[in-house]
Order: sequence, then structure tokens, then C-alpha cells
Amino acid sequence: MVVGHFQDGGVHELRAALDIPVVGLGETTLIHRIVHEARDNGMALVISSAEIDELLLLCDRFVVLFRGRVVATLSRAEATQARLTHLATEGPR
Repeated sequence: MVVGHFQDGGVHELRAALDIPVVGLGETTLIHRIVHEARDNGMALVISSAEIDELLLLCDRFVVLFRGRVVATLSRAEATQARLTHLATEGPR
């Protein structure tokens, strides 16, 4: 579900929360298309989801939090499902 889209001082930003289990395949496809179009048009995107495989499809960079603190910032090339899961559930050790 896209939760916000606003313009502030010429900077466009799209925020999406993708953790809603009732979203069906049609809605998910639409959300992915909106996210990709926004990215392709140069918008900054902030996406929050516990669905790591979905994040891997949508994101170019990942900021991982553990216990409320940033523990890693990874490029798409550095990010794997196993690495993101480990960092988010066990921290950087």
C-alpha cells in the first residue's frame, strides 16, 4: 500500500508500506509498477517491509535496523536474503 506521496521544496518522495497481508496479487503488481515508475522518474523512495524477497526486487540500497539502531547499509550487490535476515534478527555479529 502506498501511504504517502508528496512534494517538498522540489524533491519528490514516495513512501510505501508493503507489510499488509491482505493485499492481493493485482494490488501488489500495481504497487510494484508505481514504485518502479517513481524510481525511474528520479524520485527518492522509502520502502519498509518485512518481506525481504520483495525488498530485493524493489530496492537498490538497504538500511538495516536492529534494536532501533542502524547496523548496516548495503548496496543491492551486497544484499542477500540471508545477510539481510541475519542483520535484522541478530545484529552485525
